[in-house]
Order: sequence, then C-alpha cells, then structure tokens
Amino acid sequence: MKTTLLYRILLIAALVTAASPSHASWRTQVRAGDKAFSQEKYDEALVKYLEALGAEGDSALIGFDLGNVYQKQDKFPEAAQQFQSRIASGDSLERADALYNLGNALMGLEKYPEAAQAYKTSLQAQPRRPDALHNLELALRLMERQQQQQQQQNQQNQEQQDQDQKDQDQQQQNQDQQQQDQQQQEQQPDQQAQQDQQQQQEEQQAQQQQQQPMAGQMSREEAERLLNALQMDEKQVQENLHRQQAVEVGVEKDW
Repeated sequence: MKTTLLYRILLIAALVTAASPSHASWRTQVRAGDKAFSQEKYDEALVKYLEALGAEGDSALIGFDLGNVYQKQDKFPEAAQQFQSRIASGDSLERADALYNLGNALMGLEKYPEAAQAYKTSLQAQPRRPDALHNLELALRLMERQQQQQQQQNQQNQEQQDQDQKDQDQQQQNQDQQQQDQQQQEQQPDQQAQQDQQQQQEEQQAQQQQQQPMAGQMSREEAERLLNALQMDEKQVQENLHRQQAVEVGVEKDW
C-alpha cells in the first residue's frame, strides 16, 4: 500500500516536472517579448510572442500582446483581429481593455464610427476610464469631420460630373455645327448651279417672249407688208384721182 502510494506521488511529481519546462518556456518567451516591447523593439517582441504562441502558451493573453505589437507597427488590420478575438474571452475588465484597444486599432484604420462604438462599449464596463472618454470624444469629432469631407467630396464629384457633361454637350454641339457647315459648303456649288440654270432658263424665256408677238400685235414682217400694201393702195388711189381729174378737165366746154 505504501509502495503504491509512493509510486503515485512520484508519478505526479514526474508529470509536474515534465509539464513545468513547457509552461516556463512560453512564459519566458512572453517576458522576453514584454521586455523588447518596453524597449520599443517591436520586431523582436513580435518574434518572442509568436514563439510563445507556438509553445502552446495562453492564446488569449498572447493574442492581446500581439495586438499591441501590431498596433505599434501600424498593422491595424492584424491588431484589430487580435483584439476582436480577445473580446470573446476573459472577464468584463479584460473585455473592456480589448474593446478599448480595438477602438484604437479602428482609429488607425480611420473607421471612426466603429471606433466610437468600441469605446462606448468599453465604457459600459469601465464608465470612468479617462482615456476611453477622451478617445471617444476624439473619434466623434473625427467622424463628423470625415462626414463633412465626404459630403464636400461628393459635391465636388457631382459638380465635376456636371461640368464634364456640359463640356461633352458643347463638344457635341460644335461637332454637329461643323458637320452642318460642311454639308452646306458641299451643297453650295449644286445650289449655285441650279440658280444659274434657272436664271439662264428665265433669260431664254424672256428672249423668246420678246421675239414672239403678243396676242393682237403684228410681227415686224407683217407690219412691213401691211405698210407696203397701204403705200401701194395710196399710190393707186392717187393715180385714180389724177385720172379722174384729167377726165373732168378734158370734157369741160367753153360755153
């Protein structure tokens, strides 16, 4: 019985001894990472934390440290991911710290509405935390300014689109006018030719009208023939008149 009890004690001691180096190993890496972090040797700290995580260390605790390192390296998406996973574990105070650091990471990403929400949730567990209150106020101011800048940008984009459309319409109008002018220039010789032809036809018609007598009028040839006939008739009348006078003179008697 004593032998069995002694065996169990030795077995437990052996298990504790076997587990202790691994446990001490990852904590040693964490302490080394903390030291490097305090000296602003963030690359070295990252290596130590990752080694501690690989040694099956406390992923929640190491994840928090990794988030801090990523944030110092301006790797805000990675930092936010680490803090987000930390929120699901730990007590209310640890969750509040994770939310606060998540808000800081979101501030680095310029996601001010999300950052403000993280600070508000953190303050629910720690209502009087001054740094969270300060960062919340800053996040709200930056969010308002970001919204104003976005509105101005949208207005500028709309004005630019309107101006581009106006320029495009003016360009199209100029092209249409140029095309119309070109068509008129191309049609102008044909129109001139038609006008010349029409004028020539009108002149020919006028000339023909001058050559042809109007209704009730005699042509020149007819007038000459009529004049000749009248002259001949007058001559004949005069001859007849002379003969008449001669006859009358010849038969007159002296009584």
